[in-house]
Amino acid sequence: MRIVTSAIVRARRVACFALLLCVVGAFAAKAPLSEKELMSQADLIVVGDVKHVRSVTQKSNNETGFGYHRDRVFTITLEISTVVKGNRGQEGKSIKFEAWQPRYRVPPVPGLQGHGSIPARGDRLTCYLIKNKAGVLEPLLPNGLALLGQGGVGDDASK
Repeated sequence: MRIVTSAIVRARRVACFALLLCVVGAFAAKAPLSEKELMSQADLIVVGDVKHVRSVTQKSNNETGFGYHRDRVFTITLEISTVVKGNRGQEGKSIKFEAWQPRYRVPPVPGLQGHGSIPARGDRLTCYLIKNKAGVLEPLLPNGLALLGQGGVGDDASK
């Protein structure tokens, strides 16, 4: 009887461990996309210069689990110099889009880590943008912002 009970306990532990691995794997950080994947998934691909970067820390829209979760959301204004994919004729115009990075995670949880690099004012970028459900432009996660050169003006994002 004791051997059967310990076998059941071991089977339950293995099942719980397997379930835990599945759950953690489902919320892991997202791997960078290849150039081909960026090109095919983006609705709009533009090259331009960053004119303004503004940030605010707010309640996370990405992590909704139990705890205290805050993200730093960046509003980036880009002056378009070249349209690679999407509506042509936008050269010289400015667009705004949002990028984010996690600021606080209490308790710490695995999950999306936001956009890998946030540009500073004056930087030259290639942006791989999609429209989210609300129709707002946002870069593909995690590497939808590709830095081409630094403008040397410095970061004007509020801390």
